[in-house]
Amino acid sequence: MHFNGLMRSLTALAEKEGTQWLILKTKERGSPLFFLLFLIWIVLNGRVDLEVVLTGAAVSAALTWLARTVLKLPAWGGLRLIRRLPRVFLYLFYLFGQVVVSNLQVIERLLVMSPTF
Repeated sequence: MHFNGLMRSLTALAEKEGTQWLILKTKERGSPLFFLLFLIWIVLNGRVDLEVVLTGAAVSAALTWLARTVLKLPAWGGLRLIRRLPRVFLYLFYLFGQVVVSNLQVIERLLVMSPTF
């Protein structure tokens, strides 16, 4: 049985059972989210060997599946991604500012409320 025949059989079974959301449609398979998560995994890990690559691929695939099915996030790409970039940069700027503010508040509390022994 060819791969396409297997996919048709699985899709028909999923439609019959009412679990269509489990099977990704053919046009949605290639996901930039997977590659982005995988790249972040490799960069943060600091080394590249078989164990890191396999674990990163599994974690990236699981997170991509969760994002697309459970959270109902649409497939990314093209103009939609380009249109979202300004909001992403604004959010990152806001997030960085909040991290700085929270760090200053922690430092203030440590200096002002430090117990004297």
